[in-house]
Amino acid sequence: MNRPSSKVIRSIVQGILKLDSQEKQELGRKYAFALGLSPGSRGSDGGMDGVGTVKGNRVYFQCRLTADKLGAPVADAIYGAAQREKADVIIVLAGVGYTKPTPSKPKAGFENCLRNRPGGDGFKLHLLTLSDIYEKNQVFDDALADLPSLRKITRKDWEDSE
Repeated sequence: MNRPSSKVIRSIVQGILKLDSQEKQELGRKYAFALGLSPGSRGSDGGMDGVGTVKGNRVYFQCRLTADKLGAPVADAIYGAAQREKADVIIVLAGVGYTKPTPSKPKAGFENCLRNRPGGDGFKLHLLTLSDIYEKNQVFDDALADLPSLRKITRKDWEDSE
């Protein structure tokens, strides 16, 4: 099957980013289910869209579908939730991406915020964007190595999981 064109992927991403917060939360739970993880609860999920144990590793999944790059405040929240879940693998799905270090702030940026903490080198980290999952690129393939086989889900599969 052919991958969608970059124009189609941009349209899909823009459509998802325009969803209301409840629809985005539900979509995050569905992504977790498709990734073979147990979806978080509806409503206030305590910062967890999915969790599971894969190949002996505790996997924590968080989906933040905003039109802005994810920065330090989100990294702080994800770090705390991942610590509570005792995660060995953290997978984050962002709408458009993550802040990066700058020459004037070399320790800034989303990933540095997660890594420069106690135990920050003790987990595997996959930072995905919506584009990555629809392009099915190398970043996506690398994350799949730490997950069970992807599930193709139907509406009935999802309803049965609830």
